[in-house]
Amino acid sequence: MHENVIIVPIYSGHMERMIEFLGNVAGRLAGTTLVFCASNAWEAKMFRGLSSLFGDSIVVLDAEALASTLSPDAVHRLLHDIDHCTIPLKKYLALRHCFENGAKSAAVLDSDTVFLPRFDATKFFAVLDHNYYLGLALGGRVDGQMGPAIVKACHAFLWPGQPQQPAIDANWYGWFFDVPYYKAVDFMGMLSYLTKVYSDGWWNHYGWFAFDHMVYTYYRVGVGEADLAIYSDVCEVIPEFLMPPQLRAVWSKYDQYPAWISYPMVAQDPALVADNPNAMLICHTDRCKFASGA
Repeated sequence: MHENVIIVPIYSGHMERMIEFLGNVAGRLAGTTLVFCASNAWEAKMFRGLSSLFGDSIVVLDAEALASTLSPDAVHRLLHDIDHCTIPLKKYLALRHCFENGAKSAAVLDSDTVFLPRFDATKFFAVLDHNYYLGLALGGRVDGQMGPAIVKACHAFLWPGQPQQPAIDANWYGWFFDVPYYKAVDFMGMLSYLTKVYSDGWWNHYGWFAFDHMVYTYYRVGVGEADLAIYSDVCEVIPEFLMPPQLRAVWSKYDQYPAWISYPMVAQDPALVADNPNAMLICHTDRCKFASGA
């Protein structure tokens, strides 16, 4: 396994997405291992056969087998989607496996991600490293009913039964501003911490509302490796609802250019790609719907 990996959780219902994803990235990995995390042995076998047609830098993991190395409870929760934990748990299982097997850095993508023509694996990880070590996690102010619930769940998972951590702004919501990116030392440090916190296994307390990368970001803030910043001086919406002018304003204000842009925003304003030289991916290609004009 290479030191840099791209992890994609996948399941049989996303077979078409996987084929499109493979066709889009085949031959462009350049020293990077592409890791798909399937739900079980049957899916893993099917996806391995398919991925073998596209190159030898592709690994397909069996999440059920990975969960079995933790406990029968982890397998039960994964297979029965207890607390809607299956997707985030698959990500953490894949990260743990990759970091235990030589990877140093990992980007986690959804299967609806598209690689732009300018994508270069080496430059991609250089951008992610740069943004990571800036140590400034940008986000918007939580809104609606779901946002506060997610923030609360992330905090409760990391610090169960404890009051709000001083370094954590309870209004910060950073999901999808930039590619979810993890470092082996920090992630394994977080798992070690969680293992001490939960004597019955951290996986028994992990659910959908504890968004995987927000939990990780909170951990980094808690140990003094990052700071949270709300861009409310520019606008008051969470990252995935930033409109093109707002995106440009945030990028420029904080001099932080993420490695991706969402398809709904690019569809409205394709010039965003030229205005962000770091952007090499289009995410959320399944979220843009158009109504035909009269």
